[in-house]
Amino acid sequence: MRRLMMIAFATASFAAAAVPVDHCGQITSNELSSPIIGNTVASFGNDYDVNVCQGTPGSGWLPQSGAATEQVFAVRVQDNCTMTVTTQGQASGGNFSDPAMYATTTCPARPMPFQTTIMDSSCVASVDATGALGIETISFAAQRNRTYYLFMDGFLAAQGPYSTAITGCTLIEAAIFFNSFE
Repeated sequence: MRRLMMIAFATASFAAAAVPVDHCGQITSNELSSPIIGNTVASFGNDYDVNVCQGTPGSGWLPQSGAATEQVFAVRVQDNCTMTVTTQGQASGGNFSDPAMYATTTCPARPMPFQTTIMDSSCVASVDATGALGIETISFAAQRNRTYYLFMDGFLAAQGPYSTAITGCTLIEAAIFFNSFE
């Protein structure tokens, strides 16, 4: 019984540890609740980017979108659904978030040092339509048993805090794999 309690505590502690991180290799679990609060000032590099999002070719993605440091987190859904992700840029001190956001189905665990990994081929949705402190929204068809990676980036060098809400889907925990075998 004591062993079961320890396993249950460890599992609960592990699931509660999900937070936006600097790169995919740091993800330890999926996000389970909304809103998700982060701050791209805490990031260390521009590890990922999108030039053209294959999932939404008509979306507004400006040439300098995603040029700032970014954070990423993983989500997984209980059933097929339409996921809507809304991010609000915020201010803290002299930092004003001008959010740019994209969702992908892959995420390399180890980005190349001092090189940006382009995520165009696995991008399912992206947006950068507003300015500083703006609200950005993407929607896409999310499939059961698939992990989606949500990147919170910024226009030019814009960094700062943000709040992200996910609606339309029930988020679940699942194992995290970084070898493409889910």
